[in-house]
Amino acid sequence: MPSHGHTWWGGRRCVLILAVAASLGAADASQGGPKKVSGDDKVFATPAFWATADSICRDYGGAYWLREKKTQIEYEGGNWVTRRTYHSQIVVLDAAKMEDRADVSIAFGPASRVVSLKCRTITSDGTVYELGKDQIFEKSLVPGFMLYSQRKAKVFAMPGYCDRCVLDIFYEIREEQPYLSDEFEFGRDIPVHASRYSYAINPVIFRQGLEVFYKCYNSRVTPREEAYDTPNGRIVQWTWNLADVRAFPDEDWMPPRETMIPWILLGSGERGQTEVDWKGWAKWYQEAIVDKLKSSRELRDMVTALLGEAATEREKIQAVANRVGTDVRYVAVSLEDGGWEPHEPREVLQTKYGDCKDMSVLTVAALQEAGIRAYPALLLTRDEGKVDKDLLVPRFNHMIVYIEGGDSTWWLDPTVAPCPLGYLPHPDRGVDALVIKPDGFLWARTPETSPFGSTKSTRTLISLSADGTVLANTVLKYEGDFAAPMTRNLDQLSKDDLQAEIEDKAKSCLSGVNLSQCDLVSITPSPPCVVLAARYTKPSGAVCLGDRMALKLDFLSPLALTLAEMGTTRERRYPLWFPYPWAECDTVCVEGPSGWVPDSFPDDLRSSAGYGSCEIAYSLAGPQVIVVRRFALSGDVVQPDDFGRFVKFWQMARDRAIKEIVFRKL
Repeated sequence: MPSHGHTWWGGRRCVLILAVAASLGAADASQGGPKKVSGDDKVFATPAFWATADSICRDYGGAYWLREKKTQIEYEGGNWVTRRTYHSQIVVLDAAKMEDRADVSIAFGPASRVVSLKCRTITSDGTVYELGKDQIFEKSLVPGFMLYSQRKAKVFAMPGYCDRCVLDIFYEIREEQPYLSDEFEFGRDIPVHASRYSYAINPVIFRQGLEVFYKCYNSRVTPREEAYDTPNGRIVQWTWNLADVRAFPDEDWMPPRETMIPWILLGSGERGQTEVDWKGWAKWYQEAIVDKLKSSRELRDMVTALLGEAATEREKIQAVANRVGTDVRYVAVSLEDGGWEPHEPREVLQTKYGDCKDMSVLTVAALQEAGIRAYPALLLTRDEGKVDKDLLVPRFNHMIVYIEGGDSTWWLDPTVAPCPLGYLPHPDRGVDALVIKPDGFLWARTPETSPFGSTKSTRTLISLSADGTVLANTVLKYEGDFAAPMTRNLDQLSKDDLQAEIEDKAKSCLSGVNLSQCDLVSITPSPPCVVLAARYTKPSGAVCLGDRMALKLDFLSPLALTLAEMGTTRERRYPLWFPYPWAECDTVCVEGPSGWVPDSFPDDLRSSAGYGSCEIAYSLAGPQVIVVRRFALSGDVVQPDDFGRFVKFWQMARDRAIKEIVFRKL
């Protein structure tokens, strides 16, 4: 979908949505139907335009010819209102590559309405297809988990979509409140020919002691300032323009896009202030949630039952975390107008689902009921960038729990519970969190590392048939960061979904095999550990030449070795970003057919570099060959100028790891 809109709170991450009206009755949209291009639109039907588009789009299949957003704060009839207009012109060269751009989803809530909506497709032969009202449909964004959210979406497909067309999408949104913070990304995952952002405000608001602050990241673009008169008074406007912004497409293991893409952050504060007043904002949020933290019968009953099973403070905290993580299903519900406000803990206990705010506030309320000092903590996960503490813009996308114990402090993320106390998923680590307290606030940094190592190990028994068929059984064990997401998800899946999930997990470590059976052996939430077992065959897995049979272990694919494949299959644009270190160990026992004995195998290997280490050892145990392969990857960033050496190191490890083991027929 065209990526317009602003950031609303909700779920594990910020969801970029468009706040529009619950009804499109006031929207300006035609009844559709093709017609010929006219006026300024004729430029899109000229050979010169498409020649320029070809040079911009290159291998992306399309580009933004224009990407524009304007936010205007006005004073109307004694009330402050916010108007936002979004305008995109998307050039489509290859319709297959750009198919997702033709499907538009516009979310809406009760505090805003659309005052204009005009969408059309302009083809290269000059035909214009306008979107009709009867082509717009409505759906719920979170079916089955509505709580008191009224978020829905208007969805439609752009008419006349084809190769070599332009999608022209325009709409204006009116919100019945002043919106004094905003942000805009000048670039996207495809090239942008012209990118423009403007923020306009009635100077009357400055007489209330406010001032507008802004900062542009990854670019030195400066605004053009101007003033003009409207029926509702004088307007001051700042406009930022960027031309020919390169594409920022997704890649595996890439750093947060926010660290590379040009973008602007805008906020407001008291005029002349020398320090950002986070204290005032924290006080506002504390007042917004204070009633949610009050005791209730349901809360007391839950805590009373738990305290009977826990003696120490740590045991009480762990018991509450386990109960919330087990009884409450996490759903990423973005609540639009109620976006900052969590639900009542008793309501979450009754419905048994909630987003990060709901689960964290329930956990805090339960811990406070047990006499433990626990507080909600707001953060921006590290995969989304960093909070700039010099600007009063609450760019948080997640809530967790901060606990002040008798002799220590702990962090807890209820959305990944049940997990051991002190464990945080890697997006939560090493970031600044705003801890909301009754008497103020605290900036605290979450732990950089996990108390549990992230490891994956396998134990495989291979029996070779005389025709070279591989018969194998593998036990896969995941621990730490590899296991934590699975310990919660696997336990909640249906039987069929569970089977599909564990088969997918097994296939990610096995390539080119026929999986005949895959079972879940065990799940342990504390410490996180998941064990799977797989049985499979690989026809012609070993090559037979006379009285020799050669086997490569290339069908056992440690995650570290896939990095070499990734580097050789496509050109890389960004640094490699590994959010945490991990280690892998494969133990393989290979036995030849009856009457065959081991003949030769490769030399051992021990090697290390700044990226990690590898160790491969071969040994004999009677008629069997035992192979132990150990790999470790450091959690760090590999810069582009070092990428070649990084790939070369893992290619060397892969080449040695899959060298042939040869059996000889007696």
